[in-house]
Amino acid sequence: MARSQNVSYYLETDNIAGWQSGAGGDQLLGTATDSSNNWSFTFSTASVTPGLRTVYAVATDDQLGTSQPAGTTVTVNPINQPPQIIFITANPTQITQPATTTIFANGVTDSDGTVAAVNFYIDDNGLAGLQTGLGGDTNSRALRTVISDIVPSFHPRATRTERILFSPKRSTI
Repeated sequence: MARSQNVSYYLETDNIAGWQSGAGGDQLLGTATDSSNNWSFTFSTASVTPGLRTVYAVATDDQLGTSQPAGTTVTVNPINQPPQIIFITANPTQITQPATTTIFANGVTDSDGTVAAVNFYIDDNGLAGLQTGLGGDTNSRALRTVISDIVPSFHPRATRTERILFSPKRSTI
């Protein structure tokens, strides 16, 4: 009885239903040679076009006989695109403490998902750009707005700045 020696994995790339081998056929992803891990094979989808993709497996035995291909589908999602803010505004933009101002994030969208949060920061540490965390921006001169989507990550392109002038509280004598 012949025993499997390897399992080769292919990605459907020729747009013809079913597995085709050789030149112009489906793309060989790699070959598993270890039966102790159920002939598994891991591959990167970095160069795979997003969408529903078909992967085939073909086993080869010790006498070089090959199995019929077995296939499955894998959904490859595109790389997450950051959400966008068109602009932010404050009303009023010049205030005397302890007055309040209202800030607005305008044109907030996420082309490939849902906006999960809009965070507002006040730049008060004198460093250019947004800094969060201990010693980060909390309450001073430039208002910065950061939005995030379902995939939690910071996207510099999703940051907008609005200048707000703060005047110290006037004292009365």
